[in-house]
Amino acid sequence: MTLRSALHTAMASVQASFAQFINILQRRKSDLQDLGKTSLEACFMTNKSNQDKDLTFGRNFFRRKASSLSDEQKEELGKWEKEICGDGVALRPADAKEFNRLLEILERRKKDLQNFGKTSLEACFMTNQSNQDKDLKFGRNYFSRKALSLSDEQKEELGKWEKEICGDGVALRPADDKEFNRLCD
Repeated sequence: MTLRSALHTAMASVQASFAQFINILQRRKSDLQDLGKTSLEACFMTNKSNQDKDLTFGRNFFRRKASSLSDEQKEELGKWEKEICGDGVALRPADAKEFNRLLEILERRKKDLQNFGKTSLEACFMTNQSNQDKDLKFGRNYFSRKALSLSDEQKEELGKWEKEICGDGVALRPADDKEFNRLCD
């Protein structure tokens, strides 16, 4: 095989992979948008890529073929990225299902959140514990990704929860017996 024919074969492979990748973007556009990522590459580099054939193909496409794309192909991917990822996750509307899950966590974990002694709900979720706690991790991600896109009603609802959980800060929370006994020692 000559260098010219090898190069032609490689270019044909990239072209075929690109066509298949565009097909995936067309078919799975809304699924990819729901992932809430800020880039196409990030959409395909998720844990879901291990179980989803299309996402696996996309992950491998970015790893193996993306560096070989022509300028026109890169431009086309840029258009798809803008369409799927927009200007980032923060500007996409907060999903009602995700918001309801956050409210359930606030209700179920109210006491735990109060014990953090934070002055905002966001601060309650931005703790070291959120690395190990599924609920806290969800809240941390929710605030970092969706806080800017909350509706006025959602902001009002979270404001009520923040007042209830955080009050006017740590000073107004009742003293914990353990903390009080430590102070007395």
